[in-house]
Amino acid sequence: MKFRIGDKVVYPNQGVAVIRDLVTRKIGGVRGQYYVLKIHSQNSTVMVPEDNIDAIGLRKISTKKQLEQLFEALKHGEFEMHSDWKRRYQQNAEKMQSGTLEEIGEVVRGLYCLSQEKNLGLRDQKMVDSARSLIVSEIAAVKDITEEEATELVDSLLQPPVAQD
Repeated sequence: MKFRIGDKVVYPNQGVAVIRDLVTRKIGGVRGQYYVLKIHSQNSTVMVPEDNIDAIGLRKISTKKQLEQLFEALKHGEFEMHSDWKRRYQQNAEKMQSGTLEEIGEVVRGLYCLSQEKNLGLRDQKMVDSARSLIVSEIAAVKDITEEEATELVDSLLQPPVAQD
């Protein structure tokens, strides 16, 4: 998969970034091509070896159709969560590392549902906060809205509908 300068991409566990440049560098004695990414959420710049983009999970930003699928999953999805916090954490960490919008959405929905049954532990709370942040930043970038608006959208999708009298 090749990216172009200016493409919006998602760097797993880091969030939305923009390809700023493609440079040739010699690092650790090895010459290679590197994508220079500007990561919005951290206001930082990183270099990613072109040969490692698949292993890292760098991907183009989602389409509006993929967002609609995420919205359905957040609103109606049912995800199985391990009752053992260690296994749950491992399962969720693997989903987060995958970098796919669908799997990160599963983490958010699953931990949200769990939080309705009991208080989340510190690790689960950090995981859901991180996952929410990642999907909020991607929604904001795709829909060209603020992160506050994207947060409100996610919150509204997670909430059960209010009964009408």
